[in-house]
Amino acid sequence: MIVGSVVGNILNLAFNPNKQMKTIVSDLTYVRVHHTLHYICLIIDLYNREIIVTVLDPINWHPL
Repeated sequence: MIVGSVVGNILNLAFNPNKQMKTIVSDLTYVRVHHTLHYICLIIDLYNREIIVTVLDPINWHPL
């Protein structure tokens, strides 16, 4: 897969994998912290809904 490319619907609404680390998803959003926009990125294992990685930074440069 090429970064920034659009892929098909791989999960097809199957959000309950049967083993750990089989389905990993991420969310990226911006939040205001002390009058400055920061981005927060979460990487989540859907098996147990555990947050694997959290990044909060004013610059989106982390190679996750």
